[in-house]
Amino acid sequence: MKKIFIITGEQSGDMHASALIQDLLKYNEKLQISAIGGNYIKRFPVKIFKSIDEMAVIGLIEALKKIRFFKKLLVETLEYIKSEKFDIIIFVDYPGFNLTLAERIKKNNIQAKLVYYISPQIWAWHTSRIYKIDKLFDKILVIFDFEKKFYDKYLQDKNKTQFVGHPLMKRISSEYYYENLKNRKNYILFLPGSRENEIKKLLPELINTAILINQKYPNYKIIISAADIKKINLIKSYIPQNLKNYYIIAGAVYSLIQNAKIVIVASGTATLETGIIAAPMIVIYKVNFITGLLAQLLIKIKYISLINIVLEQNAVKEFIQNQMTAQNIFSEIVNILEDENYAAALHKEIKNCRKLLNANADTTAAAEIIKLLNRINSNNN
Repeated sequence: MKKIFIITGEQSGDMHASALIQDLLKYNEKLQISAIGGNYIKRFPVKIFKSIDEMAVIGLIEALKKIRFFKKLLVETLEYIKSEKFDIIIFVDYPGFNLTLAERIKKNNIQAKLVYYISPQIWAWHTSRIYKIDKLFDKILVIFDFEKKFYDKYLQDKNKTQFVGHPLMKRISSEYYYENLKNRKNYILFLPGSRENEIKKLLPELINTAILINQKYPNYKIIISAADIKKINLIKSYIPQNLKNYYIIAGAVYSLIQNAKIVIVASGTATLETGIIAAPMIVIYKVNFITGLLAQLLIKIKYISLINIVLEQNAVKEFIQNQMTAQNIFSEIVNILEDENYAAALHKEIKNCRKLLNANADTTAAAEIIKLLNRINSNNN
C-alpha cells in the first residue's frame, strides 16, 4: 500500500490540500495519507501527525518569536518521516518551514519523492531559491501560468514544472459569481484575515473606517467576516460603543462577498477569492515596521495583492503599511459607491482574472502525483 505525507502550515494550504486529497483518493482509495493539517484535511480519512493551529505567523519578527517551536517541529517531523517510509511527500506552500524540512530530508538520504504543490513566490523575492527548489524537488506544481514561464527560464528540465491552475477556481462555484453591480445589498464587507496577528494589525483602522461609513452612509451595514467562531470574540474586543449598524459573521464568506457593495480585504488568498467572484474591492495590509522595511528592500514585484499580480496591472487600490489609513480606504469607498462608471470599470477588470486561471487544479495536480507514484511502482518492479 502506497503512503503519502502532506505538509501544510496555514489555513489556505490546509484548504487546498484537502481538495487535492479528495482527488487523490478518487484515483486510488487505498492510499495511506498522513498530514500536518487542520480542519479541512480532518474531514477526510487522513492520519493527522500535527495540527497547524500554532503554525500560522506573519512576517519575520513574528516567526522569530516562535523559532524554538519550529525547531522542535522540524526534528519531530523528520523522525516521523524516517519511521513511516513514505513514497511521496507533498509540500503545500509554507516555504520557510517546508524548504528547510526538504533540505533535511535530502541530507538524511530519505528515498521519498518530493513534490511542491503551490510553490514559493520566488518570482516576488529571493529568486536565487529557484536553484535550491530544482535540486530538492522531483516535481513542482504551480498554480499560475506565469510561474511556469518563470521556472522555465531557469530550469533545464522543463517537464519538472507543471502549471495545474488555481484550486480556488474549482472551489468557488459559478453560482457565486458577481455578474453585475445592480441589486447588491447595502453593506460593506470587511475581510480582516484569518490569523490573529493579522486581525490585530488591521482591525483598528478598519473600525475607524466603519465609523466614517456610519457618518456618511447611515443606511449601510458593516459586516465583519470572522474566519472561524474563535475569532468572533477577538473582533468584538475591538468594537467601540459608538460603532453602529455592524454585524460579525463567521462562515458563508462567498455569499457575503457576492452580495456586498464593496469588499475591504486583507492581502492574501482572499483577494483572489474576491476577484474570482468579481466583487469591487479594496486591498489592505500592515505588518510589523521592521518586517515591512525588509519587504520593501527584498520584494521585486510592483503589486502586493494576488489579484493585481494575476491581472498584471494596478486594477485594485492597495493601501499598505502607512498608506493603510481610514481616510484613504474611505475615499476609495466613496469613489466606488458614487461613481457608477468607475465601479463598472473596476468590476470588469477584476472579472478578467477568471480567464487566467484553470478550473481543474486539484484534479490536474492529483493526476501528476499519481503518475509519479506509478513511476515509483515501475522502477521497483
